[in-house]
Amino acid sequence: MSLTIQKIYGDIGERFAADYLKAHGFESCRADKIECLGHSFLSGKNRLFDCSVSDLIEISKACKQKFLCRVKNLPCKNKAKSFYKFNPQAPDHFSPTHDGRFSPFCAFKLSYTSILDHCDNSSFEGAALFLRRYLQIHKYILNYYDSTCKMWPLPSEKKERKKWHDYWAGHPGRLDFFALKDGKFYCLDAKVNSSGLSKWQSIRLAWMQQFGYFCGVIRIRFEVEDKSWLAEQFERGAFDVILKALKSTAEMEEFDPKQMPDEYRKDIPTPKIVRSYLKMGLHWFDPNAEWMYL
Repeated sequence: MSLTIQKIYGDIGERFAADYLKAHGFESCRADKIECLGHSFLSGKNRLFDCSVSDLIEISKACKQKFLCRVKNLPCKNKAKSFYKFNPQAPDHFSPTHDGRFSPFCAFKLSYTSILDHCDNSSFEGAALFLRRYLQIHKYILNYYDSTCKMWPLPSEKKERKKWHDYWAGHPGRLDFFALKDGKFYCLDAKVNSSGLSKWQSIRLAWMQQFGYFCGVIRIRFEVEDKSWLAEQFERGAFDVILKALKSTAEMEEFDPKQMPDEYRKDIPTPKIVRSYLKMGLHWFDPNAEWMYL
């Protein structure tokens, strides 16, 4: 993929945004890397933005009631202390029959149990509740995309094909950052100069905002007189040089759903619609498969 000036601007903007968050006392992590509950036990990172062991133990109780488990001896029940630890070999274990350590199989199955409201809502708070809400809209968008693509084969006519591509532009619209300050969680995206949110980014923010989370944009502004110089420095990885040379400003803008285009706003799903799509499964991971149910 060719390196465009827009891609360079975006990458630099994210680096400025990360510096802004750190300078203003925020803890932050990359939001676009988080796909499941228990992700820190798979990556060893971002524990502040993950469920606690006690949260996962509670979810596993509901999981065992709803789904079959082919993991021998149910290690999440019998060996909880050793099971809920960072597993450096986790990517090797996408199978339910593994070495009794926390794995992607368990992480996605526990996530599915949680976001389908199989767990007692009152037991969720803090990072567990924040992630649960975010994963609901994230998996909804993936399932909506999957199901719609199956109903809409790629059009053969050039004009209609352009409409199809324009409709899905920016899918799935991941956000750049989760942030935390004074016990308050934030959903944020970095935008440079006048660039705006995509449809799916807007829908994610609108969904999270209704639950009381701060949602918005870290607006980065800078001017570049010599774009060829910028591209050269970027290719060299000279980010310190770039960040020092550009006189940037940054501010946090709160998301306003009233400013969404009508074609975006009409696709904001209700909780009922989200639940109906989540019952399809989790994108590539299908908990509806017959062998997973009691």
